Amino acid sequence: MQRNKILTIFGLGLLGVVAYFVSTSSTTQTDIDIQPDYFALTDTNSINKIEIVSANNISHTFKLNNRKWKLDDVYNVDQENISKFFLVFSRVRVKRGSSGNNAIELKNKLNQHGLKIRIYDQNNLIKTFIADDGSITSTTCFMDEQSQKPYFVEIPSLTDNFGHIFNIQAANWASKRLFSSTLRTLQSINIKQLPDRDILSITYNKGFFDVDGVQRIDTNAIGNYLIQYRDIKFDDFVPDSLTSEFKERLNLAKYTITVFDIDSLKNNTIKLVDFKEDPRLMIGSQSNNTGVFIISKARLKNIIVDKSSFEKK
Repeated sequence: MQRNKILTIFGLGLLGVVAYFVSTSSTTQTDIDIQPDYFALTDTNSINKIEIVSANNISHTFKLNNRKWKLDDVYNVDQENISKFFLVFSRVRVKRGSSGNNAIELKNKLNQHGLKIRIYDQNNLIKTFIADDGSITSTTCFMDEQSQKPYFVEIPSLTDNFGHIFNIQAANWASKRLFSSTLRTLQSINIKQLPDRDILSITYNKGFFDVDGVQRIDTNAIGNYLIQYRDIKFDDFVPDSLTSEFKERLNLAKYTITVFDIDSLKNNTIKLVDFKEDPRLMIGSQSNNTGVFIISKARLKNIIVDKSSFEKK
């Protein structure tokens, strides 16, 4: 008798657990009234503009022009970062919806503190929504701007809140690579110390790189030089508030580095001048990027060298 009573209680408990999961599953499904890939970008090949506007109307725009992404028409965008950005959008899925008071509270928070995301395909607006930047909820949340319905979203296999990618800061998104040429497309590098001293001239010639004024070239030396040239990055951008002042200083540049490439879009002239506030640093500008940057002299010591560095001993 006692045994039957225990089995009966166990059976009722089991039915309760099953009913709970069925109920939970049903609620989750009814909360999602849009396709799981509603916010996803299945084809990013023709996307040419992305606008991100904060709640206090601070706006940032990514534009694709001549195969290059630019941020706010000023900074060249790091290609790795924009690739990650599109990877997120290609995989994002709606996890569940929100209902009742929770949905109302979430909607209000997103309207007050969220970021408006607008995505354009060949300058045609194709997607607009409001995103949590990671500060509103512990799980990333998007809200369709028209329906005003919030949804929790996820990237399969990723458990972290990824809303922080929408917090746009030039220092994190802009490319800090000093040169964009590759060894396969580079045509020449010319370094001058102003006003008129030629320091180094390297020119591609029929499969090899010649150094002006050097008869017997150390191929290992020039190979190592070109590898360093390709990978060099500057330290940081000058704050916007100081850009104008520092550009004026560059009118008295100490060095210029001019690069020519098969692809004319990669042609570049770097101007450099000593940073008087810190003798370890230089400030610089690029002809294909309107920002002003700071770079340590330690990064440049193997780049600004004279022709004797390439003479075969």
